[in-house]
Amino acid sequence: MPFCPKCGTETVLNDDYCRKCGEKLLASQENIASSKGTLHSSAEASANEYSLKRNRGSKHTSSTNWSSFITIFIVFFLIAYFVSSGGLNQFIQTVSPPKVRIISTNARSGFQGLNFVVYLDVKILCESGSGNIEVWSYIEQDTSTYRQYKSMQVSSGDTYTMTFAYPEATFWSISGHYRVWIEQ
Repeated sequence: MPFCPKCGTETVLNDDYCRKCGEKLLASQENIASSKGTLHSSAEASANEYSLKRNRGSKHTSSTNWSSFITIFIVFFLIAYFVSSGGLNQFIQTVSPPKVRIISTNARSGFQGLNFVVYLDVKILCESGSGNIEVWSYIEQDTSTYRQYKSMQVSSGDTYTMTFAYPEATFWSISGHYRVWIEQ
């Protein structure tokens, strides 16, 4: 009977591959001739088999480690991109846009250094949802109109206070009017 030149397992004469290690067998006559000349001991065959399994295992483990590393890197990169690009905020806003209302407004005057300033304090409640809103305000003073807006992120159930400062105003009197509104 012929033997596998790699692991020494006895093979059938017409086999093209070893049934144990999968090694391609030489042509029938060459296989018989080589099997007569050199017969591997069972210890040598076991060592060859162990080496073969170990090598296959390490290649598999190495490729598995690399593919796991690459997968984790891609997932991390996509999450970082999604969060940094505002994708999360846009997603939340698309799913449930904020429902907000102005609770109170207050106009007051004061000084910043030597400059007279008109302040508009606005208190906002986000009743549901979350996302970005713009709070707009303007004051009219005689024939002049001053406008400002501030953008902010709001979340359901939270109350926010923002202050608009108008240093352009020269005075604040009963003739001055102000208006505050929210755009989403």
